[in-house]
Amino acid sequence: MYKNNDYRNIISKHHTSPIEAIFCSDTNQSMYCQLLAGLIQRDKVVMVGLQFATALLRAIKFLEGYWKELCSNIRSGQISDWITDSGCKNAVSSIMKPNPQLADSIHKICSYITIIKKLWRNGKFIRAITTGVMSQYVETLEFYIGGLPLVSNTGPSHVSYTFLPTMVYFEFIPVNNNSLSLSQEVQFNYASQHEPLEKKNNNENIEPIDLVHVKLGQYYELLVTSYAGLYRYKVGDVLKADLVIEVREAKTLLDPLGFILTGFTSYTDTCSIPGHYVLFWELKAKQGNDSIELDQKIMEECCYRMEEALYYIYRSCRKQNAIAALEIRVTPSCIKSKEAINILESKVIGKFFSPKIPMS
Repeated sequence: MYKNNDYRNIISKHHTSPIEAIFCSDTNQSMYCQLLAGLIQRDKVVMVGLQFATALLRAIKFLEGYWKELCSNIRSGQISDWITDSGCKNAVSSIMKPNPQLADSIHKICSYITIIKKLWRNGKFIRAITTGVMSQYVETLEFYIGGLPLVSNTGPSHVSYTFLPTMVYFEFIPVNNNSLSLSQEVQFNYASQHEPLEKKNNNENIEPIDLVHVKLGQYYELLVTSYAGLYRYKVGDVLKADLVIEVREAKTLLDPLGFILTGFTSYTDTCSIPGHYVLFWELKAKQGNDSIELDQKIMEECCYRMEEALYYIYRSCRKQNAIAALEIRVTPSCIKSKEAINILESKVIGKFFSPKIPMS
C-alpha cells in the first residue's frame, strides 16, 4: 500500500514528511529528516500522527535526544553530515535555509519539556491508535501533547470490539474461576498447554461453545479457526485477565510521587522456587527532573494493587505459595530477551515486592 503511486501522491500533497525520508531504510536518518522537515514547515502542520501510539512516543523520544542538533541545522540552514542517504538529504535540503529565529523558538520549547502543542502551534489534533495494548501509552501521550485532542480509531476510554465470524471462526472455552479448586486450576492450566483439546474436553467436561452462546460477564479462553490454516488455535488469553488493566489500576498511586509510567514490560522469573512475575517500569518525572526518588511504601502498594486486580487463579496460587510475590523493578525500558534482561538488571535503581497476599 505504501509503495502505491496513489498513496505516494497523497503523502506528497498532505504531509510534511518527504516521501524519500519515509522510505529510507536507515530508521535514524528517516526519523531525523521527517522531524526536521516538520519543524522547518512548523506553521503548516495541522495534525501530528503515526499509526500506533507507541510509534508516536518513539518519535517524541527521538526528538528529545536530537532537538539541539535539529535546532543547529535550522539555524545554519545546513543538514548534519551523518545524513548520508541521498534521497533524504536532497529532499530536506531543498526546503532549508538559515532561520535563527525559528531555531531559537524551538530551542526555548524543547529545553524544558517537548510539548507538541507548543512546537506545532497550528495543530488541531494528534492521531494514533490508542486501543488494546496501545492504551498503556495514553497517559504518557497526553503528557506530551499538551491538551490537543487525541484522536484514535475510537476514544481510548470508550472501546468495544466486534467478532467477525466471516474472517475467523471463534470458539470459546468457559473458565469458571469461582468453582475451581487450586488443584483443578493447576490441572486445567497444565492440560490447556500439554494435552490435545479433545482429550482435555473428555477428561474435564470443558466443551468449547459458539459465539451465540457466550454470556456477558463470563470468562472464556479463545479458540480461532482461520482461512490461513489455523484450526482451533489457542490464543492463550483468558478474556478480562488483562495485564494492562492491572497496570493502569496500580499506576494511579504514582501521582503523589510526581511520576508518570511511560512504558512497561514483563517476564516470569523462574530462577527461584516458587517463581514470580517481574514487571519493569519506566518512570518519568512530570516536571522534567531526571532524578527519581522512590517511596518504598507507595511502590510496594503498587505491587499489591496489581495482585489484587489479577484474576482468581493467580490469587489462589499466591495463597498456596505456588507463586511468589509480584515484583516491580524501576528501570529504563527495553525489549524482552536474555541479553536485554541483563541490561535491565544492570540499570535497576530500585526493587519492590508485594508485601502481602491479595484478598480472594
